[in-house]
Amino acid sequence: MDKIERDNLIVKMAALGVKPKAIADEIGIPLSRVKSALSSHQFCITPFDPPQGMSVKTAWRIYVTLGDWPSDETMEKLAGRMEQFMRAPGTRLKDWEEYRMWLAGSGYL
Repeated sequence: MDKIERDNLIVKMAALGVKPKAIADEIGIPLSRVKSALSSHQFCITPFDPPQGMSVKTAWRIYVTLGDWPSDETMEKLAGRMEQFMRAPGTRLKDWEEYRMWLAGSGYL
């Protein structure tokens, strides 16, 4: 499991009410890593899964900026709004790259 997948899983489990110690035990990582992930994702704790390869932070920024959670159902709508996302305050190059990769992987770019 790569870092993005691990952090997404930690965030989802926390959103579902699982305590940090139980998350650490279930995933098999140190409690400090769970606490660090939750600290860096504290503004975007959500039970929704981001698209494959996209961090929950980027998915959250897309949702906050464009009003739709990135998913197969919203992809067509969000594909035409990439420039708006790129110009939004608080977005980063990493977010743009994950957005672009998500769209490109489904043939929208």
